[in-house]
Parts: sequence; C-alpha cells; structure tokens
Amino acid sequence: MILLYHHVKPEADDEISINPEKFTKHMLGLQDKTVVYLEDYNPLDDNQVVITFDDGYKSVLTYAAPVLKHFGYPFELFLVKDFYDKAQQGDEFFLNEGDLKSLMKIGGRLQYHTKSHPHLEEISDLKKLEEEIVAPEYMKNLDKNGFEWFAYPYCTYNDRVIEVVKKYYKGARTGKWLDGGTIYTLGSVFVRDDTLFEEASQDNEQAWRLCSKLFFLHKIKEFLRYLFFKLMFLFSFGEKKEYFRAKYKEAKKRIKIY
Repeated sequence: MILLYHHVKPEADDEISINPEKFTKHMLGLQDKTVVYLEDYNPLDDNQVVITFDDGYKSVLTYAAPVLKHFGYPFELFLVKDFYDKAQQGDEFFLNEGDLKSLMKIGGRLQYHTKSHPHLEEISDLKKLEEEIVAPEYMKNLDKNGFEWFAYPYCTYNDRVIEVVKKYYKGARTGKWLDGGTIYTLGSVFVRDDTLFEEASQDNEQAWRLCSKLFFLHKIKEFLRYLFFKLMFLFSFGEKKEYFRAKYKEAKKRIKIY
C-alpha cells in the first residue's frame, strides 16, 4: 500500500489536509507493517507500506516530521520545481533547501512532481511535456539517492505521458488506489482528514498522548531558540543586531505554529 499525503496541519480545512493527531494515529497503525522506500516496494506484499507527500508543503516539516522521526519511518517527498523555487525566494508556504535537508536527515527522499503541476495529458507539445517531467540538475543535486520516481499531478496521465516518464524514471505513482498494473502506474491511497485505516481504529487515546508529547517538546525547543536569538539581538550591535533581529522574529513565528 502506498499512502499519499499533502498537508499535515491543525486546521485540516480542505481535501488535501489531515490534522497532526490523525496523522499520528495513522503512523501508530503502521507499527506492524514494513515501511519502505519506493525503491524497495513490492506491490504484491500486503505488509509493505510507502509513505509519500506531494507538492512540498512546509507543514510536512512542521507537523509530520516529528512524528516520522519518532517512528523512524522512511518517506518520499514529491516536489514541484516552481514551488521549491518560491520557497528559495522566501515563500514560507513551501519547503526550501534547508527544510529538505532537515527532512532527509530523518529519512526523507526527494522525488519529482513536475515543473509547474499541470494536467500533463493536456500538453500536446513534446518539448513542453519533457520540460514539465524532467527534473532540473540543481534539484537533483539535493539528493543523490532521489529523483528516480515520478508522481502525476491531479492523478491524471495518458500513454504519451507514460512514455516520456519511462525515459527518465524508474517508475511513477498515481493518486488512485485502483490504478496499477505496471511500475509506471502504481496506485495509492489519497489520504484526507476523514480517511481511517482499520489498523489505526483503536488508537485515539494513544495518538493524542503521543502527539501532545511530541509537540510539547518541539514547542519548548522553539521557545529556547527564540529566547537565544532575542538575547543575542539585545546584546549585539550593527549588522549583527539586524541579523539577530530577523532570526528572533522568525523564531517567534515558529512558536505560534506549534
């Protein structure tokens, strides 16, 4: 089974989000499974699970990462080039290079999800199709073990799209459970806030306790980080003062997140 997540955040107010407690509950339910990378996945093995995240949202680092780190699960991040570029330019909604490196340290692996997240089957020009499908070198350089798997935006594709994907990737994941049959149409469970797995149905209290513990520890960590930078700001001068001002304001924002 391949699980497809997008956002993990407290306000699960859309169809691509799940709140941290429910996400924790899902991860608790996988303890008797074997969680693997796509590289090691056997679709015929009912005991194997792959955890994937699409698009590259910052909420994965904020809310999913502490839970994934606790369990030691490997996971795949399917990135959109334009979203990553926005993050590199300061957009805090998406994952930047530093965020991705942090996620890789706890078991994340980077894969590709197109340049701009279009409906690929609607692109008739072969050159434009390849521009969307082929990952740029500067992104590939982020992960020497990654960018070997592809995910179709909106879970849609056609034979022409698959033929191009075959030229550059070992396989591809869709977002529909009933897809499958080949390594380039691997089906997955599109996880929403109301998705419930049988394995996780009895873990409400345990999930709440674990989630509370994990995020309490992170809030303490973020508060100490904020305090450090504020003190450095108060006792520094010149350019360093401005540097620490920016750092403590950033840390203050992170306190409010948890």
